[in-house]
Amino acid sequence: MKKLIMVGVLFITPLILTAAEVSFVMKNLKNDEGSIRIAIYNSAESFLKPGKTVSTCSGKIPLNKKEARVVCELKSGTYVAAVFHDENGNGQLDTNFIKLPQEGYGFSNNAKGSLGPPEYEDATFSVAGDMEYEITLIY
Repeated sequence: MKKLIMVGVLFITPLILTAAEVSFVMKNLKNDEGSIRIAIYNSAESFLKPGKTVSTCSGKIPLNKKEARVVCELKSGTYVAAVFHDENGNGQLDTNFIKLPQEGYGFSNNAKGSLGPPEYEDATFSVAGDMEYEITLIY
């Protein structure tokens, strides 16, 4: 019986630990300049805190397209994706003097906050295997 359990663990463990490919499709891009940047968070405590992401991904925008696709590898679990269109390539979401975004941004579930970012719980999504996920950017 111990051998049977050990064999089961050896075959199942790699499946649990393998990363899934999550293909994020950003819609509503206003131009094809710069790139798309995605920050992935796995807890309300780390959400939007600098240096507290579990993963980051980025990708170029195809010429003359109003959408872009970025693939991130994530383990099974629950996450929030915060996305922005880095039009000028400076690696950060540019804001105006009252901290309103000047570049396109969005969150998983297309969640929106009132006077700020959405609540973590409103933007969560689950990963159990390869999947495609659409996010519509706001400008």
